[in-house]
Amino acid sequence: MMATGIKQWIQQVTDRALEILDLNSEGIPLDDLISQCHAVLSRRGEATGLALAGSVVGSWQALESDQHLSFFKALIVEFGPDQERLEQAIADYQKNVDDVIVMRLHQAAEAKRQELFRRINAAPNGLQTLILMREALRHCWILRPCHRLLLIRRCFIRLIIANRVLPGSVSVIC
Repeated sequence: MMATGIKQWIQQVTDRALEILDLNSEGIPLDDLISQCHAVLSRRGEATGLALAGSVVGSWQALESDQHLSFFKALIVEFGPDQERLEQAIADYQKNVDDVIVMRLHQAAEAKRQELFRRINAAPNGLQTLILMREALRHCWILRPCHRLLLIRRCFIRLIIANRVLPGSVSVIC
């Protein structure tokens, strides 16, 4: 019973934060969804982050299935690793190898979509949405195999593995 109360409270906070953010729709569902994904990664506040992640969940669910492939392509192109940061980390690693530099290289190699998936997972109905995204990705792969889609598929596989190892604390690794 306590978990239900917490879920309702989180939903209320998320709904209120969405009202405050007043996200303006451009009227193009795919563009709105991609803009919301960028916004999720640019915010640090807990309530606004949950609200934005919740808006991503809602926008994904409203997206027409024929736009899923375009969304996945945007995840690949726009939400990969920060190339400048990665190149700097590689250069630092080539000069000197120690634990701190190795950790910086590891962090720099992480795709932005990994953090996006983590935040979606924290939103109400987030895990369900990630599962639906995985199914849509499988469908896109069947219709149009593309090796770049494997980058996103890998995120979902690791999400499932992490959930089996630590049930209840899902982590997404790209």
